[in-house]
Amino acid sequence: MIGAYQKTVSALLDRRGAGNVDLAPEIAGVPEHNRGFGHVKEPHQHKARAQLARLLKEWLRIVRGM
Repeated sequence: MIGAYQKTVSALLDRRGAGNVDLAPEIAGVPEHNRGFGHVKEPHQHKARAQLARLLKEWLRIVRGM
């Protein structure tokens, strides 16, 4: 998961612009919501993945419109 996070942040930095600069910290902060261990952590991971997918979709919409 660390490698995926690093790739995501790198992509954010490479494609940042005036239209998406506010969205970057929100995307980068998604992993902060992964709390707990084992069965406690699992629902948090599912929620975080869904949030990340939604935010990245918005990011791509903005980037393509630039």
